Amino acid sequence: MKFWMMISCMALGLVAAAAELNYSVDDRGALTVQMDGRTLLDGETLQLMDAEWGTISAPLKAQLQRKKEGNVERCIWASDRAVVSRSVEKLADGRLRIGWSMKFVNGIPGGRYIELSYFAPRGSFAYAEQGRRKIAASAKAMVIETAAGKLNIEFSGASTPWAFEDMRSEKWHGNFRLILAWNYDPAAVNVVESTMVLSGTPAEGK
Repeated sequence: MKFWMMISCMALGLVAAAAELNYSVDDRGALTVQMDGRTLLDGETLQLMDAEWGTISAPLKAQLQRKKEGNVERCIWASDRAVVSRSVEKLADGRLRIGWSMKFVNGIPGGRYIELSYFAPRGSFAYAEQGRRKIAASAKAMVIETAAGKLNIEFSGASTPWAFEDMRSEKWHGNFRLILAWNYDPAAVNVVESTMVLSGTPAEGK
């Protein structure tokens, strides 16, 4: 009897150790992710840029189409240069699954780099100034220290690594960002698919 009580208490402890993740999508399709009420990701940009990092195309500014497929909320942006789809689903265990499918046509003049970047508010993360931009990078998984606890992210799909970067010293940004970046190939149809699953562990004492 005592054994099963111990197991039950341990199970309850494991359940309690998961931070609450929630999301919202605004009228433009911008995604906000919160953990225990604190905003960690607050909108995203997707840009095709030239060799000087000037924007050639911003697909997420195209007309938005929204779909609800069961528990999955999908946003689709389509233009003559790109078709982009993002799905968001809150899983039964409380994790969030975010999936991207990004297709750029070939032969876009001047196209060189593509970046998908999430804005991460500076006040939500527990990092002192370190004098370097890159905090973490991986194509598989990373753990990010936030003011609300640990944000765990598992990646699949793209072989290109995601990076979590400190942009606080950059006047044009001033915060953190979660970014996936790759080179545009003008001779090919550029298709990248990437999925990330988010979970959270609350800070000690919460």
